Amino acid sequence: MSRETLALIVMLNNYFHDLGVAVIFSTVMANLFLGRALVRLGPPGLFLAVAVFRRLSLVTRLSLAWVILGGIPRALAYQDFEWVEAAGDGQIVALVAKHVVLVAMVALALYTHFLLAREVDRLAR
Repeated sequence: MSRETLALIVMLNNYFHDLGVAVIFSTVMANLFLGRALVRLGPPGLFLAVAVFRRLSLVTRLSLAWVILGGIPRALAYQDFEWVEAAGDGQIVALVAKHVVLVAMVALALYTHFLLAREVDRLAR
């Protein structure tokens, strides 16, 4: 495999890795807001809220798996394919700041997901 092909694969992995974080956050927020609205509709809305929660939860879990697994090659390839000489060591600070934000988003989303899952289990009984 050529270095150019490998660089393109790394680049695509990086895009999808960041997209995975956005999907995690978005699916959990969709579950939160949509679920609250549907539950207000009574039993039919509750049934739909539980069904939607389960589907979007699958997307959340798959995205989390992708973020973890896709992060491994991203970390290993960073210095060879993403390091910008002109930015020097300043990019380390930027990278840490970016990851603080992304980890906070994922942590908040997963915490919210856990609370929602408990509530859905209670409501589904």
